Amino acid sequence: QAGIEVTSLPGPAACITALTMSGLPTRRFAFEAFLPSDKKERRAVLEELKNETRTMIVYEAPHHLLSTLEELREALGNRKMTLCRELTKKHETAFLTTIDDLLAYYKDSKPLGECVLVIQGRSRKEMEKEAGALLPRLPFYKISKFSDALSLLVVSFSAVTRSFTGFCPRLISITSPTL
Repeated sequence: QAGIEVTSLPGPAACITALTMSGLPTRRFAFEAFLPSDKKERRAVLEELKNETRTMIVYEAPHHLLSTLEELREALGNRKMTLCRELTKKHETAFLTTIDDLLAYYKDSKPLGECVLVIQGRSRKEMEKEAGALLPRLPFYKISKFSDALSLLVVSFSAVTRSFTGFCPRLISITSPTL
């Protein structure tokens, strides 16, 4: 940003070199290596990464880069990220950009070199804001039977936790009628 070229001395792993060059937070990170090739397992991993707050590091081969970026965009949204290529080699590059910008660039350009994707983690503030926005949408019903109350509680709790793992914005209290 200041016009000064920054590089990193190579260590034993490309992930650490990429992380230190990325411009993204380095205090906590999740190293995923190559995403699974099995489609079902890959979807499960991407689903788990949706609410990951740490900086994420993923390896990718150039011939899979575009499809991986598309899957990341679908799963994570348009996150800030750095694409590092050809680390420790003559044509080493690091692009601090967004997933959308990389998708647009690689629609017309052929990816070259082994890639390390360093992806911004999800903001806790964003997650809390979304959890708070869900509250007005939770239904409130007059409950006539205790079994109905239990069913509503389970459905409401499932909706909240499925969307916001780790965040339960408030307890839903239901008073049982006299049995």
